[in-house]
Amino acid sequence: MSRPRSAGSTVIVLIASYLEPEHVERIAGIGGVRVIYEPALLPRPRYTADHTGKALTRSPEEERRWCAHLAEATVMFDFDHTHLYDLPDCAPNVR
Repeated sequence: MSRPRSAGSTVIVLIASYLEPEHVERIAGIGGVRVIYEPALLPRPRYTADHTGKALTRSPEEERRWCAHLAEATVMFDFDHTHLYDLPDCAPNVR
């Protein structure tokens, strides 16, 4: 069951797989929503609608940035396949 949002609260949506820019813009255009989308930190898609992508190795700095995004997010668009097993610990605010 979802909790109602309080007035003035912001939903922070982390997009965790490649998404076409026009779709990112549509999500970002919703009032009360802030989108985090850094395609450079995501696996590159191998084909249309690929949600897993090519194997990805992030630098230590990129991994720190990605983990900061996970910690901040309240909603995730797709799963983070690089943190499947520790996602609840990495993204404690996601509901």
